[in-house]
Amino acid sequence: MGSGKDVYVLEGLKEDILSVTELIGRATQEALYKNFQDKEEAITALNVQWSLKDVNGAWQEVSLRDNYMLEYAQTQNKIFVDIDAPDGSRVTVNLKTKEATNGMPIKWDPMKEEMFMKVELQPTSQEYREIAQGFLKTAKFNICKIERVQNFYLWNAYSVCKERILAKNGPAELGEKTLYHGTSAESCQCIERDRFDRGYAGKNAARYGKGVYFAVNAAYSANGFSPADKSGLKRLYVVRVLTGRYTVGKSSMISPPPRGSDPTDCYDSLVDNQQQPNMFVIFHDDQAYPEYLITFNKNPVNVQYLFPLSLICRFSQRRTLTLSPTCSIKTALFEPLMG
Repeated sequence: MGSGKDVYVLEGLKEDILSVTELIGRATQEALYKNFQDKEEAITALNVQWSLKDVNGAWQEVSLRDNYMLEYAQTQNKIFVDIDAPDGSRVTVNLKTKEATNGMPIKWDPMKEEMFMKVELQPTSQEYREIAQGFLKTAKFNICKIERVQNFYLWNAYSVCKERILAKNGPAELGEKTLYHGTSAESCQCIERDRFDRGYAGKNAARYGKGVYFAVNAAYSANGFSPADKSGLKRLYVVRVLTGRYTVGKSSMISPPPRGSDPTDCYDSLVDNQQQPNMFVIFHDDQAYPEYLITFNKNPVNVQYLFPLSLICRFSQRRTLTLSPTCSIKTALFEPLMG
């Protein structure tokens, strides 16, 4: 009492007193820790401040808590750390590359709590036009519709695989490419909801290895590996593929061979031609993500899908200028601003 501190007297059953005393002790410890943590965060902010660069080029300071977490992670030589971006979204920061990702591509529609959804693109959208132009460059078919595939689990698996190949090969030999994969209507659900499976590669696609095949030109997949359904509709995926380091394959191969004497250092994919590949073969399902499904038929090409390059560029520039800051997290740049 004489010390000026408040004194609380607990009365009751012994077991209740012990239980409450334990709760009070725990709450006191948590309060002391929070007070200590607040001081640590404030001291860190006096020495260094991490900021996020938005799409408009403006720097947004992260919170005291996240600033401390970033700086502490860097001093501990950690590579990844999760923080809350200034716009409220949760992002993962790669301290090696100074980049942050929110786990989803910018173009995706909001998914809320859904893990999978397909979004039909509007023919007037720039996204539709870009995909259509890539397809029609070699495949002269009529496009009926283009759907974006949004599968959170598959995208995460692909992202992890990308980090693995990036760590092994370095940025110069990551080999992330947009390729094509023709398929039947029956196989679509398996590909979109599960992943590309070597069991669905097709009986005739094993000349360069027993893996999953992807073509550089859409015409190859559209003509030979996209059987029409009863309505005459054919299907083809526009796929993001991590080709990495590659070598010419053989029909007997069930996996890429070693690059040298080390049996654990293997090629990442196989090709038909080393200098100018027309197709790539992968053996790890997570190396490919089915970004878009194009449904088409053999009717003459509808000219509304063919756009001059200047028009595409103009739309691209306009979209860039109107891109909202909340979408900039995908490749947001982090760097410490010394105070």
